[in-house]
Amino acid sequence: MLHIDDNAPVRGLMADTVVSLTESHRVWEARDIFERCGLHHLPVIDERRALVGIVSHTDLYRAGVDQTFPEDGPPADRARLKLPISKIMRRDPVTVRPDDPVELALSILAEGSFHSLPVLDEEGRLVGMLTT
Repeated sequence: MLHIDDNAPVRGLMADTVVSLTESHRVWEARDIFERCGLHHLPVIDERRALVGIVSHTDLYRAGVDQTFPEDGPPADRARLKLPISKIMRRDPVTVRPDDPVELALSILAEGSFHSLPVLDEEGRLVGMLTT
């Protein structure tokens, strides 16, 4: 069993190579990244790498997007796939800083209804992700 020091900083557990989207990316692009990379959450950033939201498999499902939608499917399905990610992402996700203690991040994950935490630097730029 892995023992994690509760006082260790988040930076020691976060993934610092993060696949992200911008608000102008389309729903089909998020779906393809989820499928290709085996990811479940994608942070959405602006041109400064500032976090503006997050999108998950669940958000796609709530938007009526099935992972099996073909690009040449019914018009309503194609229209949903072409929506900008900004239409379905969740804004203002809960975040942590690289120097926050792991204990804080674990308590946030345990109490929340989500399975990932974007990690932001002092300027609010995305520097990593912590996932369950």
